[in-house]
Amino acid sequence: MTYLRLLLSYCVLVGLSGCDEPDFPAYNELEGFRVLALRATPPDLVPGSSTTLDALVYDDGESVGRRWSFCPWPSDPSDGYRCVVDQALWDDAWQTAKLGTAPDLTLGADDAIMLALSENREGLVNLCHALLVRIGASATLPPDCEGTWPWTVRLSATGDQDTIDAILELPVLLQRAPERNDSPVLDGVAIGDLRFGVGDPELQEVPLVRDSKASLRVLIGAEQAQMYTPARAVGQASSDVTPRREALVFTWFVAGGETSRMRSTFREGVESLRRASENSWRTPRSGRAADWFIVVRDNRGGVDFIRGRALFED
Repeated sequence: MTYLRLLLSYCVLVGLSGCDEPDFPAYNELEGFRVLALRATPPDLVPGSSTTLDALVYDDGESVGRRWSFCPWPSDPSDGYRCVVDQALWDDAWQTAKLGTAPDLTLGADDAIMLALSENREGLVNLCHALLVRIGASATLPPDCEGTWPWTVRLSATGDQDTIDAILELPVLLQRAPERNDSPVLDGVAIGDLRFGVGDPELQEVPLVRDSKASLRVLIGAEQAQMYTPARAVGQASSDVTPRREALVFTWFVAGGETSRMRSTFREGVESLRRASENSWRTPRSGRAADWFIVVRDNRGGVDFIRGRALFED
């Protein structure tokens, strides 16, 4: 059985829902195999650059296989993010643009995959236009072949019974002097009185008490919410566009028990970064261990995450 899990759509559904409290677990409470986040480092591409793709997966004890691919065209979410560019069309467009041999749209099956972009900006612009001519009117808005060309990355993660397709939008910036984004970087996490850095092996065996409240705090510097210039709105004068600070959204996943907040958001002038980076976890009543995961996203496509495991004492 295959499912398309749209990782960001739940935020919208929760905000718009006026229904009664559902009888299924909260979005951040993990009860089975899930893909929690896709990450591109850096979160965009410019001519001559590359990005590394990886994923945060809760396997729930299952053996998980990965298959990465990309689509060099805006993909329509209402059509399951189906790619309108197949390998034959991609190959033909590369020949037209005189870029040589086209790379495979299928990237591989490793845990982490590198995706590189040609340094030939003029050739890439020609490639984008060649696809535009061949695709014509499509279900999605055509890209700006002189500015930003949206690509889509897909991870098909296969567990013991299910396949989950997760989607990441990856902008290709063709303009000569783009304002690029750096993903937010987590320094670590504080759990109660204990502090751990990213990659600390002790994160996999944090001692906690079962059925009790544990405080969680993400360690992150204020500079990780970057200043940037938003896109100019239709009819807005360039002089009216002023820089602003990114918003940062934290999602707190636990494989047992429940958190005080499913999601928290830093927005300058609304909620402080210190407040947004704090949460509490009511640990499960039974079991010897439980995994936890924290994902941070900025509002320009940057992603980082940290994971660990708690070992419970009676």
